[in-house]
Amino acid sequence: MNRNGDGGERARLPAFGGDKNYDRWKQELKAWKFVTNIGKKKQAMAVALSFPEGSEVRSKIFEEVNIDELMNDDGMNVLLQHLDKWYQKDEMSAAYDAWTRFDTFTKVNEDAMEKYILEFVKRIAVLEKYKVSIPKCILAFKLLDNAGLDIKDKQIVLTAVSFSEPEKMFDSMQ
Repeated sequence: MNRNGDGGERARLPAFGGDKNYDRWKQELKAWKFVTNIGKKKQAMAVALSFPEGSEVRSKIFEEVNIDELMNDDGMNVLLQHLDKWYQKDEMSAAYDAWTRFDTFTKVNEDAMEKYILEFVKRIAVLEKYKVSIPKCILAFKLLDNAGLDIKDKQIVLTAVSFSEPEKMFDSMQ
């Protein structure tokens, strides 16, 4: 293994788009920069060329960015400044998207309850990142409502939860 820890092979660039939001892609790109053996002067160009032929992002880069600016030690910053301008959401839009992802989330029948609860908690953490806070008792009810349980199972869960301490309801509901 070489000193970069990547066995001398290039680490795969993270895929752009799909279910992955722009911020997540940037996090993965940051990790890629750490493990790749591609030199700094070539990294931005490698990223630019990694976008699919004919894609909007690739077209914008090669039509609107001075390619010479990408081929230097600061090229990745130049590329990210352009990408941020095109794809970075403002705080309100990002918060609303996080809310929508949380509010519409329901358990899929074939998923285990543990998987549903873990994903539910992850979505709460994303909301909190945008300073959106929901009372614990409301989170508890939302967790129950979207768990796909029949009425009998919901009633069993409700009997196990104490309503005298609303701040502990969500933990109990889990």
